[in-house]
Parts: sequence; structure tokens; C-alpha cells
Amino acid sequence: MPSEHSVERHLPEELRRQLAVQLQIDNSYLAAIPTDGLYRLREQLNFDELTGVLTRRAGMAALEEAIARVRLAGGSELAVAFLDVDSLKAINDTRGHARGDLMLMALADVVRVTVREEDIVFRYGGDEFVCAFPFADLDEAGALMRAAWRTLDGLGWCSFSAGFAELRPDDDPSALIARADECLYAGRRRSQRRDWRVAQ
Repeated sequence: MPSEHSVERHLPEELRRQLAVQLQIDNSYLAAIPTDGLYRLREQLNFDELTGVLTRRAGMAALEEAIARVRLAGGSELAVAFLDVDSLKAINDTRGHARGDLMLMALADVVRVTVREEDIVFRYGGDEFVCAFPFADLDEAGALMRAAWRTLDGLGWCSFSAGFAELRPDDDPSALIARADECLYAGRRRSQRRDWRVAQ
């Protein structure tokens, strides 16, 4: 059985290997970086600097793992919400990008405290976020996102539109998210009102 110290010595090597794969470089390039530097680098790679949620790359990897866990458990319950901040471009153009950044930060903060601990939240694009809900159906996911929308609307900071999709047997992360994205824009075409908008 390995000692505590031997485990500690191997942890940085495993972290270097993981980071090298993520950066698509040979791990020898990371050999001179101390352990605390490796952890800082992982933080920078995995978390969006502005909002604090997972980056797209890290989020897609986490979603892929969640799908595998659901399928390994013999289930298919996993829902995804694709969120788009309403009127962000107009806010950036009329009130400045600093205000737009505050809207993105507010949305990320509210969504993070609203979803369950096991859920995944990541920034997909400029004003787009993805939330994944392992072992949850569309009704549960919709209820959580509706609660987040109401909180944000009550604060007066911003609103968002959402589209939902549920895991199918042949789905990978990209296909699942694409369906949720398509549903969001289908819902927007049906309604231009400023209220809770959801499609699934």
C-alpha cells in the first residue's frame, strides 16, 4: 500500500498529465511548474474569469461525465437548459460593457445558488450559459430555471430566455445542447413578451 508521502508525490504528476492533455502539449513543458502553480493553472483553465462558472471546455467534459454516470446507472434522466441573456447587446451598446458584465455575473451567481449541488453550470458563449441536471427531468429543470428567472427579474438586473432538452439514447453533449438551443430560439420566435420564456 503506498504511503501518504508517495501519494502526495504522484498527485502533481497526475495533474501535469491532465493539464498537458487539456492544453494539448507534452507534459514535460509543465515539469518546472510547482504544485501550487499547477493548481492555479487548472483554475484558470477550468473556470470562466468573469463569472466564476466552468468554461465551455471544462463544462462539456463535465457534461460528458454526467451522461456516462446516468447511463451507467441504467437511467436516461438528464435535462439540459440553454440560457441566453436577454438584450445584452443593446445594454452593451447603450450603457457600456461594464453594465453588461454585471448582468452576466448576476445571472451566473443566481443560477449557481439556485441549482442543486450536483448540477453543472458553464458559460457556453458570450451571453450563453448551459445548465445540466443529472438524474432530473424537464419539469425539475424547468422549475429550477424558473426560480432563477424570478429572482433575477425581482432584482431588476437582467432576464434570460431558456430552451430545454432531455437526454436521448444516441445523444452526446453537443447534440443534447444543440436541441436545447434550437428550442430556445423556437420559443423566442413564438413570443416576444418580456416574461419567462421556455421551450422544450
